[in-house]
Parts: sequence; C-alpha cells; structure tokens
Amino acid sequence: MLIAFLALSLLGLFLLTYAVLVEPMRVPVVRRYTVPMRGLAHPLRVAALGDFHACVPWMNEQRILGIVRQVNGLKPDLAMLLGDFETGIHAPFLLRKLKPDEWARPLAELEAPLGRFAVLGNHDWLEDLQCARQALAEAKIPVLENEARLIPVGGNEAIWVAGLADQYTNGKLWQGREGADDLDGTLAQIFEDQHPVLLLAHEPDIFEEPMDRVGLVLSGHTHGGQVRLPFLGALTVPSRFGTKYAQGLFERGGTRLLVTAGLGCSRLPLRFNCPPEIMLVDLIPENTEEFPK
Repeated sequence: MLIAFLALSLLGLFLLTYAVLVEPMRVPVVRRYTVPMRGLAHPLRVAALGDFHACVPWMNEQRILGIVRQVNGLKPDLAMLLGDFETGIHAPFLLRKLKPDEWARPLAELEAPLGRFAVLGNHDWLEDLQCARQALAEAKIPVLENEARLIPVGGNEAIWVAGLADQYTNGKLWQGREGADDLDGTLAQIFEDQHPVLLLAHEPDIFEEPMDRVGLVLSGHTHGGQVRLPFLGALTVPSRFGTKYAQGLFERGGTRLLVTAGLGCSRLPLRFNCPPEIMLVDLIPENTEEFPK
C-alpha cells in the first residue's frame, strides 16, 4: 500500500512538473489547416497567433522573438494576432509581467507582405488597454476594433480583414454579453462585392451570431482548455458555450471558425496534452478542393 502511494505521488509530481515547466515552454507546434473561401481567386497563407500572456519566465521577450522567427520561416502572406498579450497569470506564479512595449518589440519583426493585424482580448482590456494599443501602433501593427479593411492581394483581387473589439470587456463571461464588440456595425462597413471576408474575434462565442457574409472567423481565448485529458478533452473553457468551441475547426452554414489553443497560459501557468501552437491557414479558392482537408 505504501509503495503504491509513493508511486502515485511520484507520478503526480512528475506530471505536475511537466505541465508547469515543460509543455508550456515547448517550441510551438504548427497546426495546419486548408480552408476554401468563396470569392478567393488565388491561394493565401495566413498565420494566426493568440494568447501570448507575456510574462517571465513562461513568455519572455526572447521567447516571443523566437516564435516570431518561427512564423517568419513559414512565409505567411498575412499575420493575425488574436489578442490577450497581457499576462492573465496571477501572483505568486509569475516573476514579472512584461510591459506592452516589451512584448510588442519582437512582434514588430513579424514578416507578412500583405499585412499584420491585431485584435485585443479581455485581459488587454482589463489590464493595460491604452498602453497595449499604443505599443502595437508603435510596432506598426494595426489594431482592428469594430473595423473592416479591404486589403489588395494583387491585380484586381482583394480580401476584407475585419476585427472586433472584445466581447467581454468587463470580464464577466457568464453574466451576459457586456462587451465592446459591434458585429453588425463592423460588417456594415463591407461593400456588397465578391471579395472574401476574414473576421478576427478574440473569443469564439461570436460564431453563434448571424454572419453569412463572413467566410472564416479566427479566434483564440480558449487555450484549448490548457489541460486536455485523454478521451475527455478539455475540462473547462472560459466560454458561454462550455467546451463547444475549445479548439479546432467548426462550420455553420457557409462560415467556418478556427480556434487556436494559443501560446501562453492564463490563470495558472500549466499546459497538459495541449501544447502551445501557431495556427497556419492556407486559404484556397472554394472550387479547388473538397472541404475540409
């Protein structure tokens, strides 16, 4: 009995050490998707990064720079930052939060010839909103807050990139929607043309709203649950819809949603069976290939 207790204790200690000190510090996996989009004439590659939660030691400036260089090696046409740059990890689990100018400095080195765009997340709104906006502006990364932009991609072709302000600016996820997002106002800025529409939204919950004009939504926020048990998946996700949109690819009507498990940790600095990830999306013309791949 004593031997079994000691063995279980050692196993628990090993798993906890792995979840706190190993998996969160891993080089991000590259999660690849191929998504057909109506209105697209030529393939585009999009890199999406979410939930840095910048802090020492788990997500320091040097690590962010390493992730940026990894993304640059993938040669995306567009780079999308999906919010929650601020830490979200609570004392005494961290040594120091990174200031916005510290986490934005390496992000300025992202290479994407058609543009780099960001939305802000709930922790950015709650912790240091104005400085986060300023830091990204100084890094020359536009922050889209209920805004849509038409991005030329060559010749007469273009793609709409839209971004929402955060859906839960007061942090009360389960007490009704009280956010700064304006989906209807954002989509109203999009002309009635045939160009495809890509929407950035920190939380995937917005996917429940009507958005027929949108071809693809990119979201983060969930961290994939951070802890995913075999056969059970994510145990908990900060969403009004539970674990429904924890991670991966979803489809409703003609609109698709991709949710990244993100890069950092929130609340508790641990990951288990849910490694940090870079989401790499190859957009192809809708009639090129069956969906999904």
